[in-house]
Order: sequence, then C-alpha cells, then structure tokens
Amino acid sequence: MRAWPMCRWRREAVDFFFTLRGNARMAKKPSTSELLDWLRVLHQGGLQGGKPLAQQRKLAKAALGSLAKQREDVALARSLLPGQDQINP
Repeated sequence: MRAWPMCRWRREAVDFFFTLRGNARMAKKPSTSELLDWLRVLHQGGLQGGKPLAQQRKLAKAALGSLAKQREDVALARSLLPGQDQINP
C-alpha cells in the first residue's frame, strides 16, 4: 500500500475526527478504522489536496456515513463539519 501525502484536507479531516471523538453528544465515537475508511472514501471521491475541507464540504458531508454509523451521530457530524452548505452547488 502506498502512503498518502499529508495534504490540507487530510490534516483537517483528522482534526475533525478528533473533534467528533471528543464530543460528548456522539453516541458511538468513531474508531481509527472508521477514520481510515472515511479518508479512503474522500480520497477516492476526488478531494483536491490544496483545497481546505470546508471548500469541499459537499463530498465530505456525503461521505460521513463511513465515519459515523448511527443516524444521530451522522446528523451531529454534518452540523459540526467546517464550512457552509452551498445554496447552488
């Protein structure tokens, strides 16, 4: 397996993972395995290395099911994800 370079969105995604893990409202805190799954989905989805996660929120938001497993946790994660939803994506 080849190593991924640490680009901006990956660093921000890992920071977001730790934000979720530290949030007391998460019913099931995401595991390291789920973080790796989420990073893989984001990478395969085509996130651009130099752009912040907040500017690529649509894909990051769509992939949250691989990070948070319970419906309430996915909703919480979506609300905590950096950036804003685009009105006209």
